[in-house]
Amino acid sequence: MRFDAVAWPRFDEREVAAVAAVVRSGKWWRNEGQWVGRFEERFGELEGAAHVIGVTNGTQALELALLAGAAGPGEGVILPALTFYSTLSSVQRHGAVPVVADVDAESWNLALPLPPDRADGPPVTAVMPVHFGGMPVDMDRLASDARARGLAVVQDAAHGPGIKVRGRALAAFDGVVCYSFQHAKLLPGGEGGAVAFHDEETFRRSLLLQNCGRMPGDNRYLHEVVSSNFRMPELTGALLCCQLDRFRPLAGERAKSAQFLRERLAEIEGLTLQRVPDFDCEVSNYLIQARLSYPGADANARDRLVQSLQRCGVPVNRVYPPLFELEAYWRAPEPGVSPEELRQRCPNAVEIGATGFSLHHRVLLSPFDDQVRLVGLVEEALRSVRRAGT
Repeated sequence: MRFDAVAWPRFDEREVAAVAAVVRSGKWWRNEGQWVGRFEERFGELEGAAHVIGVTNGTQALELALLAGAAGPGEGVILPALTFYSTLSSVQRHGAVPVVADVDAESWNLALPLPPDRADGPPVTAVMPVHFGGMPVDMDRLASDARARGLAVVQDAAHGPGIKVRGRALAAFDGVVCYSFQHAKLLPGGEGGAVAFHDEETFRRSLLLQNCGRMPGDNRYLHEVVSSNFRMPELTGALLCCQLDRFRPLAGERAKSAQFLRERLAEIEGLTLQRVPDFDCEVSNYLIQARLSYPGADANARDRLVQSLQRCGVPVNRVYPPLFELEAYWRAPEPGVSPEELRQRCPNAVEIGATGFSLHHRVLLSPFDDQVRLVGLVEEALRSVRRAGT
């Protein structure tokens, strides 16, 4: 069996019927329909959030959070060097300044404590931790650090949902939590996103901002603030309501498989896995991630390993490169920094970005015998890469 043949997203006639019901209703946008509101309520129950707004995609979830007051133009936002481009672009498009920080060598999440402000840098007003691959950031430590410095917190949980820290849902902590429902995600809607809110004031301000500056129900065109349209379509809401029915059973299946794969892959010499945190937590298992850690391992070796596994049908990719290796970063960078300075600031991100790889969660839904075979494929591919490098 090829792992890329494992079906994702999972769907059946329930999704077909829900989408058909929206089409037949003639109410295709959220301000007249019911599906998006239904999804927001149910997603809030899943994630322990009192307030949720469904939006167009995960990138715009981050943009809405910033627009709602987390940081203003010219203000600094601390974000990890190792994350997807949208974390960066949301800051840049808002006119804020990306203050890139290193990641922890074991969890691959934003290193704590947070870095101090640069004397000649922008005023830092927010921090954007990323639960990378579904590994929880220690939100107790981060929230305490942020509170002491007066920083707003925008959690990037695109690799959720299903993440908890010491028994608490992410939305239980200060700030907002942003999610993505892109096709490959754990809760797929093709596209889509959501913002979960800790406090009602930010939620109500965001209701205004996501609806072209109008409060829902306003029919007088009272556009009160400069804003945009972040509204989730009813068709997306219908798909996501159906996907919610599948989430918990699939999450349980992923958790069991992830424990097995992490234990077996950790036994392979020359591999170091992204580590599950020591504190009590629940991992979403969006990705199983590891890096080559034998002497002399480099990006070329990692790329050969990835290509070898891809030829076997394994859904695997290289880890995201550090943000400052992207051309887009230098279109609106942190003022006064150089590429070399950022490499020295973020050595862990540079190392992981060069030698890390990610297995997509589809492998966790494959039959157990295929997961055993996957371990063998990784071991053989790594052995071959190391032989070629000697």
